[in-house]
Amino acid sequence: MKKLLDVFIYNWHYKLLALLFAVLLWFIAASKEVSEAEVDVKLNLVPTGNYKVEDFFPKKVKLTVEGYRKTILSLKERGYVDYKLPEYLNVENGTAVVKLKKDRFDVPSSVKVKSVFPDTVRVKVERLVEKAVPVHLNVYGLPKGAKVRVVPNYVVVLVPEKEKNRLKWVETERVDLSGVKGTAEIYLKLLCRYKVEPDTVKLIIFTKNR
Repeated sequence: MKKLLDVFIYNWHYKLLALLFAVLLWFIAASKEVSEAEVDVKLNLVPTGNYKVEDFFPKKVKLTVEGYRKTILSLKERGYVDYKLPEYLNVENGTAVVKLKKDRFDVPSSVKVKSVFPDTVRVKVERLVEKAVPVHLNVYGLPKGAKVRVVPNYVVVLVPEKEKNRLKWVETERVDLSGVKGTAEIYLKLLCRYKVEPDTVKLIIFTKNR
């Protein structure tokens, strides 16, 4: 009995290290195991053209995917997948039927989409139009006698067609200029719920040195 016990105890730390190493290799192999599975996920449609997605159906699709088991499990746990819509849609009466292409799903590089069901989605869209509007400066504490210049002072906004006439300007973030001396340049974000190009402007302040 003692000899048998000595076999297990002799160089026990090397044996323990070997066991841990074997377990680690098993976990690595399991996570790298390539498998195929069906995943039910919610669709998140990402527009790439001059339109806005108002609604769509179906909200969920079933993907057949192939890849590392661990990555597929992560995709299942996340529960949704982004899908990049084409830049141009064939819209009739405000609705487009889009064929879901496997290569437009935003999945990890180690995962391949083999099929999708259903393979079409009906999308209700609103057309966006470009409108050039002035930049409204939202500042306070401007030193007496100071002059300011905004570059650019006009920006282009992608706005729903029905909202075009309501949009008069785009406002900058609010900023305190009371501590500015001499000449200074500040970059300000533009606050708008629509896409703006550019989305920041440069504010140049000229003050008299005291």
